Amino acid sequence: MSVRDDQSSKITGFESGADDYITKPFTFKELDLRMEVLLRRYNANILTLGNLKVLLDSAKVMVFDEEITLSVQEYRMLLLLMQNKEELVLRTLFHEELNIINEVQDNTLNVAMRRLRKKLSDVAVIEVVVKKGYRIHAL
Repeated sequence: MSVRDDQSSKITGFESGADDYITKPFTFKELDLRMEVLLRRYNANILTLGNLKVLLDSAKVMVFDEEITLSVQEYRMLLLLMQNKEELVLRTLFHEELNIINEVQDNTLNVAMRRLRKKLSDVAVIEVVVKKGYRIHAL
């Protein structure tokens, strides 16, 4: 926020690292709308389901604001579930995304999903839809 509304002051502000530049006088409605835009931009990089968060920029998974460790395969499965939260994710989509090509590897999906379900049991339920796929819900 600044009283200076000349072009060079605005440019200096942005070059110094500002995300936005608002000059006085301003209305609270304008300030509110600018804050909504910034929050929308920030939240676009976070997938949230209750107390479960996936920080896409850093590939971190947070449960109750504590980072948990997932294997690459578990992380990729969680991404599919979170991008389609509360919707059925077909087994065939997991097969495509995880490059599963035969029945032996299909069992790998079952085992990895079981591990993921256990790690997330405090914050989410991963529902099994027999022979079809999986669906994630918040607790």
